[in-house]
Amino acid sequence: MAMGCWSEQELVGEQGHWQAKKLTTDASEWEVLLDGEKVGEVKWSLVGEHNMHNGLMAIAAARHVGVAPADAANALGSFINARRRLELRGEANGVTVYDDFAHHPTAILATLAALRGKVGGTARIIAVLEPRSNTMKMGICKDDLAPSLGRADEVFLLQPAHIP
Repeated sequence: MAMGCWSEQELVGEQGHWQAKKLTTDASEWEVLLDGEKVGEVKWSLVGEHNMHNGLMAIAAARHVGVAPADAANALGSFINARRRLELRGEANGVTVYDDFAHHPTAILATLAALRGKVGGTARIIAVLEPRSNTMKMGICKDDLAPSLGRADEVFLLQPAHIP
């Protein structure tokens, strides 16, 4: 980075200036730390460590342009996620249905980990996968697909007619 990046750098993560401390198992609530000092707290509808890390980077970027970290953290509380990103679709008879457009194994793994954190270890997760993305259709990630679904208790795979 030092040889090829001429702009200011904000280091985020375990070894960085910016860190997130999870307050709930699903990472829907977390503290924002800057150089080890708490500078904000986030309570939002998103779950998963991947979303927590994205939120932390957004707070760091906001500070870079003059927004106080506490204000940025509070603003994330009203963030509305994109459609089909662990979107609650409905609940009936104790069954909750979420929709997520995880289009490759890394995203599937992160989504199922986030969902497992949200529902706990004893709730059943049934995943239904329809391989519609070009990456899936081409079979690029086929070796990583089965392991990425490991956090689900059952998996149903829809095989469209146009995918042999």
